Parts: sequence; C-alpha cells; structure tokens
Amino acid sequence: MIADDDRCLPWLAAMSDWEFNSITLDIGRPETEDEEERRSQRARRAWAVLMGMPAPDNAALLWKLDQLLGSVSNSGCENWGAEFLAQTVADYRRLLSPAYSK
Repeated sequence: MIADDDRCLPWLAAMSDWEFNSITLDIGRPETEDEEERRSQRARRAWAVLMGMPAPDNAALLWKLDQLLGSVSNSGCENWGAEFLAQTVADYRRLLSPAYSK
C-alpha cells in the first residue's frame, strides 16, 4: 500500500495502532460501560493521530479522503449529499489509486 521508506514509518505505526484499536471495538463485549468507552476513546484518538499526520504518499491520502468523504452519511458532509460528492469521490479514487498511471 505505502512505499517502504523512512518517511512512511510513523504513518505505518499510527495505522497499525488505529487498526488494532478498531478491531478491539469489534471483539467481544466489554464487561463494563467504562471499558467500552475506553476502547472507543483509544480508537478515536488513533484515528485522529492518523488524520493529523501528513500523508506520506498517494495511498495514505486516498485512505484519508475515503475516511472523510467515502461514506457521505458518516462524513459530516450530509448537507452536500451523495450525488453532489459522487464525482469528486470517483475522481480522487481514480487519480490516487495505484492502478492510475499518468
């Protein structure tokens, strides 16, 4: 997914942290509401770290844009509507995907 060089290492570490914390949300039922809230907070913090980092390459930028715009109903862009954003989403996915060549 991401080029393997030094500038990508912080991104890869943060992505691993987010993936781990996201998975823990789906594994088993926490014994208490406090534990459920802690899991949720860890996942949100890990996501915020990724979103706050510079994207080291196109694949990372594609992931960030998908997080923000890929699911319009969860992106905060509901007022724009899926039809309005559809072409922009299709454009960035096409132009930033590894299969695209200039």
